[in-house]
Amino acid sequence: MANVAWIGLGAMGFQMAGRLSRFPCVVYNRATSIAKEHSTKFGTVFAPSIQTLCKSSPSMIFTCLPTSKEVENVINEIMCHKELLQKDTLFVDCTSGEPADTRKIGKILESSGFSMVDAPISGGPHGAKAGTLSMMVGGSRSDFDRLKSVATAISANQVYCGPLSSGHAVKAINNIMNSTHLMVAAEGLAALTKMGIDPAAALRVINASSGRSLQTEQRLPKAVLSRKFDYNFKLGLMNKDINIANRIMDDYFPEALLMRTTQVLSNNAVKEMGYDADYTEMVRYVEKVANVIIQSPLDTDSKSSTSAKDSVEQTVAAETSQQKSRSPSPPFLREKTSAEQQ
Repeated sequence: MANVAWIGLGAMGFQMAGRLSRFPCVVYNRATSIAKEHSTKFGTVFAPSIQTLCKSSPSMIFTCLPTSKEVENVINEIMCHKELLQKDTLFVDCTSGEPADTRKIGKILESSGFSMVDAPISGGPHGAKAGTLSMMVGGSRSDFDRLKSVATAISANQVYCGPLSSGHAVKAINNIMNSTHLMVAAEGLAALTKMGIDPAAALRVINASSGRSLQTEQRLPKAVLSRKFDYNFKLGLMNKDINIANRIMDDYFPEALLMRTTQVLSNNAVKEMGYDADYTEMVRYVEKVANVIIQSPLDTDSKSSTSAKDSVEQTVAAETSQQKSRSPSPPFLREKTSAEQQ
């Protein structure tokens, strides 16, 4: 039986590592309290440090971190203790990463005799808990086959996409398509709402017609019309993937137009709503631009006598009242200062 190690216990990683508890599993998280909580809940072994994790001599080390930069930092730290690892340890990166950085990390590992696959996932926190995620994998075929013996615990569908970094490239395109579908639908519903059409009724017929998508069937009814915005995936992380997708366009399809528009809308939404906002809150940016709230009249206060403009401004203000308390954008989203550019 494989023995595994997991690094990164965020919204996705916490549940995914929990599903790996059927194997001997060691977990590490920068916030040690979360790793201790995971150990208590799932029976995994808490590692207080990277060195301790390496001492467990895992056959596979999974990373699930915010960006490739954190992955590279962790890999460099692990390499300081590489003598503790099995010679054939397989590194599995489930981060939604930058393809170029993934290839760089792969070379670092290869120089020490280790192999790597990139294995980002799709399906959200609910899929992570249920073990129904889709996994897109880049690397060698033999490493993919080896990964599958463990990956079936966290993923219902593993697809080999090609050489190392292919999985991360597919994931970036998947996520920009996700957001494009969401914002296109939001723009359409905003116009229909301003025409006096109930967006809930519009969605019912769209979802029985050719314009439907996961966003119209799931995200808009459950997260937007409900005003819950609770999918539990950060807007800043989605924006990171959208920017990765556009760098892929820069290299392979610079004439692309639609994904450029999605990038502009997403960047503006992060500035407006905050990095830690739920990714479905990009719809609220569309609402602000359109000066309308996408909500069924059956769910609004019929006693309200405020104007449409006042109603939008008041609703957006009320729903974003906690925006200023959100964490500032991480360095990879900030514009560089003049000192940093030198």
